[in-house]
Order: sequence, then structure tokens, then C-alpha cells
Amino acid sequence: MPNPGQTTPTLSFDGQTFSLLQWHTHTPTSEHAIGGAFTASEIHFVFGTGTTAQAVVGLFLNPGLPRAFYTDIYRQLDSSGERLPPPGSTRNATNIRPNFSLLFNQDFFKDYWTYRGSLTLPACTEGFRWFVSGKIETLDPSQLLRLNAASAFSVRALQRIQDQQVNV
Repeated sequence: MPNPGQTTPTLSFDGQTFSLLQWHTHTPTSEHAIGGAFTASEIHFVFGTGTTAQAVVGLFLNPGLPRAFYTDIYRQLDSSGERLPPPGSTRNATNIRPNFSLLFNQDFFKDYWTYRGSLTLPACTEGFRWFVSGKIETLDPSQLLRLNAASAFSVRALQRIQDQQVNV
């Protein structure tokens, strides 16, 4: 489970600690599926050292009840005049300070899958540790629409499990 207490969240596993490097969404569906079913979107938190990615934490997103984490981000965006970047682009939102303790908690990672796999964006580099939450996170439907409007179509086809060991 990510450690949200720091300014930049960290992820510890296998005796090492990695810092959050970036996060992004995949839409119009999730990239992972549970029992063949996709969710409305998926958010990936990429952890590593320096600028080198080492691990990804994936969270499923569906419309539903609003959650404090997303409400807080949108409140900060609206009050600062910041806008989410246009689809397909990236930008550092320096005025936004996500409160990751509102998202990463013990309950959220009580059930998860972990495996070694590739990044999901080209060049799809192999050798990364994945942690995919078994819980589906919800956010207000209008917030999900707003988030997806800032996300380019970025879902690759569901990949078959080949030689990976998936641990539950």
C-alpha cells in the first residue's frame, strides 16, 4: 500500500521505497478487467527513483458517490483557475496539492493483485511491479466526465496472462 503521509507519497516493497513520479488516467474504460468486466476508467500512480519508473499502482474508477480525494482536487483546480490539461498532453499542476491520505488507506488495499508486467504506454517496457486494487473507487459522475474529458483515448487491448505470476 502506498504511504501517503509524506508530501510525495511513497511505495515500499521488497525492502525498497519508491516515490510517486506521476499519475495519469486511462479512458474510456479501464486497462485491467475483473472477471472480464471493465470499469469506466483506471488511474495509474507511477512510482520509482529519480525519473526511473519501477512500479505502478492501478485503481479502478466508476461513477458513484463523491470521494473526498477527487472533490479536494477539483476544489483546488477551480479556486486556483487551473484547468486539467487537454487530452493527450501532460502538465505539472504546481498549485495543486493532492491529499493522498484521502485516497490511499488500509481498506483500499486490503485486496489487491500484484504481478510483474509492462508499462501500458508505448514502448510498453517490461519488468515493472504492478499493484492493482481489488476495490473499485467511485467519484461523482460529473467529476468522472471532467476527468475523462482531459484524457485521450488511451486503453490498449486486454493483454493475456502469459508467464506472469499473479498474486492475490
